[in-house]
Amino acid sequence: MHNKINILVFGDSNSWGWVAGKNGSQRYAYNERWPGVMALNLGANYNVIEESLGGRTTNTTDPRPTFPHRNGHSLLPIILETHAPLDIVIIMLGTADLKPLYDISAKQIADGLELLVNDVKNAKYVNNSKPPKCLILVPTIIDDSTNFAKDLFAGGTNKSKQLVTLYKDIAKNNDCLFFNSNPYCKVDPTEGIHITKESHQNLGNALAQFIKTNF
Repeated sequence: MHNKINILVFGDSNSWGWVAGKNGSQRYAYNERWPGVMALNLGANYNVIEESLGGRTTNTTDPRPTFPHRNGHSLLPIILETHAPLDIVIIMLGTADLKPLYDISAKQIADGLELLVNDVKNAKYVNNSKPPKCLILVPTIIDDSTNFAKDLFAGGTNKSKQLVTLYKDIAKNNDCLFFNSNPYCKVDPTEGIHITKESHQNLGNALAQFIKTNF
């Protein structure tokens, strides 16, 4: 038995706290990035575990040797077992999959997300504990018109818009909770991919309230 509600955040650079325009050299502090903001708002009865990495995908493998272990589907079962028992798993992935490097559709990205949901359902859990509840968090819609994003994420804006409905359907079909980040977040207007500092605050606050209401 564990007394606290254990929450795992499984995400990419927008959950890791990537500061736009700094090329990964700066990370928002714990109390500034949304998982930390959420944890501070939830209080002492909740334990938030951060497992986020820049460039992480749902289930595609980055062919570049400088970006190893980005395939979320390969790692999630190990991470789930590492941190068991868990009560809630929040998945916020799909942004990195938008790169033309992978050449996949929004539907294929959503299919990858569904594999992660199944990982949560089928992972090994200690003490005969039930699988945790899965909370699907839709990534913020990107802006592929910026100088930073126009090549690296060409065509990504349209696909990221499609993910909202596709992810909502997956949540409904798999008895998951669903949360759309877009009413609370916006990407940095000069960069187009990573959310602003204010967005981290807004999202963390909103998710804390959502979790308190639903758990």
